[in-house]
Amino acid sequence: LRPETSQGVFVNFKKFLDFHCGKIPFAVAQIGNNLRNDLSPRSGILRLREFRIAEIEHFVDPLDKQHPKLHLVSQIILPLLLVGNESENKIVQETVSSALEKGIIKNQIIAYYLARTYIFLKLCGIPESAIRFRQHSQDKLPHYASECWDGEVECSYGWLAMSGFTDRTCYDLKRHSNITHVELMASRPLSEPKQITIIKAVPDKAKIGKLYLNESPAILLKIESMDENEIKVLEQYKLEKKAFPI
Repeated sequence: LRPETSQGVFVNFKKFLDFHCGKIPFAVAQIGNNLRNDLSPRSGILRLREFRIAEIEHFVDPLDKQHPKLHLVSQIILPLLLVGNESENKIVQETVSSALEKGIIKNQIIAYYLARTYIFLKLCGIPESAIRFRQHSQDKLPHYASECWDGEVECSYGWLAMSGFTDRTCYDLKRHSNITHVELMASRPLSEPKQITIIKAVPDKAKIGKLYLNESPAILLKIESMDENEIKVLEQYKLEKKAFPI
C-alpha cells in the first residue's frame, strides 16, 4: 500500500523523459489514493488513513529554475506566514516578484504554483482572509526538500493544510537510481564538448552466467556497482591472478 502517489512518477521518470524527447522541463499530473498507517484518524473526515490526492511533479534543470509564464502572475499579492511569525499569526503581503527578489521564495517554479493555487482557491469561493501560505523552517523541512510551503485554509477546525509546495531536489531520482542501477537523469546541452574519463567494471556476463548459474545475478550486480577504488583492487587481484572475494 503506497503512502504517497509521487513515487509512481519517479520510478517511471525515464519513460516520461523519453516521451518528451529527452528534454526538460516537463510536468506530470496525477490523482490517486494514499494510505498512511502513521496517522491518527480524527476531526471527522479531515484526517483519515486513506485519502485521495492530486499532484503535479514538475521536473526542471536544477541550474535553471525559471518559469516561462511567471510574468502572468508576478504582480499577484500572496498572504505569507513566514518563519518566526507563527506565534503571532502575522501575515506578510508580498507580490510574487517581490518575494522572489527578497529571497523569501527561492525559485520561480515554487512561486508560480503558489500564485496559481491562490487564484484557484479564490475561484472556489474561499475568501482571501481565510487563505495563507505557511513557510517551513529549515529544521522542519522534509529530508528530501530544500524548500517547502503549505497552502492553508481557515475553517471551523482552524487552519488546515490543503496543499503543499516542495522543491524535492534530485533526492528521489538519485535514490531510485542507486538502488535499481537505472540511470534516471536528463542531459544538458553544453556550449563546448567535454571529455570525461570514467572507470567502470564491465563483466563478461556469458562466462559468469555459465560458471556461477543462479549466483550470477548477485555477482554481476556487485561488479557493476563497484566504485573506482573497488575496481582498482579488482584489477590488482586480476594482475596477481588471485580470486576476488565478492
